[in-house]
Amino acid sequence: MRVSEIIKLAETKSEETYDIDTWLGFINAALDDLTPVAKLLKTVTISDVNIVSGGAEITIADTDLDKAHEILTCYAAVTLPEPLPKKQLRRLTMNDQVSTGWKLTHEKLILQGMKDAAKADVTVDFYKKIPHVNYDDVPELPEQYHGLIVLYACAKSQQKEEELSDKNDFFTEYLMGKNSMALDRIWEMEPQNRKFIRIARIRRDGVSEQ
Repeated sequence: MRVSEIIKLAETKSEETYDIDTWLGFINAALDDLTPVAKLLKTVTISDVNIVSGGAEITIADTDLDKAHEILTCYAAVTLPEPLPKKQLRRLTMNDQVSTGWKLTHEKLILQGMKDAAKADVTVDFYKKIPHVNYDDVPELPEQYHGLIVLYACAKSQQKEEELSDKNDFFTEYLMGKNSMALDRIWEMEPQNRKFIRIARIRRDGVSEQ
């Protein structure tokens, strides 16, 4: 659905009328809330990273990593002084100053322990934030979950004291849908975790999982 359609549906379900900017605020808040369970995978490669004394610092704001909600894996392919195969790096704790791998601060992706390397191409897999939208946009979220945006906007629209029960109904339905979405997205994007959610999915659907 386009955002314009989401707003019209939310107005109909909630029987509330707000200006477009207010509805957009509700919708973008919903996208922020759904980001952790959406698990939208993106891969970026940062070419020709200079390695100095075995390490490098990549400023997040200078790359597409500023769109990341959660960084999953980091790989490095040394290009100088001689090309080497791409290798997955291990995530390190901040107090580890000697191992080969990567660290993350609020501002930088830090590589260390890359002995003898001078340049490398760095590839990062991450789950991205759901981008905020405007009136004519389509949310970057699988369409089967657009109804959750409607429910969230409806819940937020019920601000009056006499409407609190309606707000609670919308929000309860939203939370149930969000939990179901989380199960589906883990199943789809993280097969290594299927064993942890299999029973929950069977109970929800009443059928066996393959």
